[in-house]
Amino acid sequence: MPAEWLAEGGTSCLRLWGAVDVFDASIVVAGAREAAIGGADVTVSLEAAESVDTSVTQVLIALRRALGAGGRSFRLEAPPAVAAAWRRAGLAGELGLDG
Repeated sequence: MPAEWLAEGGTSCLRLWGAVDVFDASIVVAGAREAAIGGADVTVSLEAAESVDTSVTQVLIALRRALGAGGRSFRLEAPPAVAAAWRRAGLAGELGLDG
C-alpha cells in the first residue's frame, strides 16, 4: 500500500507514493479521520506520487476543510505533474496549492 501516516511532535504527516487510487483510499480516509480529531497540524507529502485519483483527492479536500474549520493548518507537497492536473481541474484553491 503506497501510503503511511507519521506523527511527529505537533504535526501528522501522510506520505503517499506511486499511483494513488481508490484501492488506497481506505488508509487515507482512516488517517484523515484520525488527523481530523487529533490536535496536530497535517502535512501531506505526495512528492513520490505519480498520480492521485479523484477518490483520494476528495478525501484530501475534506481533510483540509475540517482542519481549517478547527483552526489547524494543512500543507500539501505535490510534484509538478500532480499539482498541474489539479490546477487544470480547478482544484488548486480547494487543496491550498495557490496560497
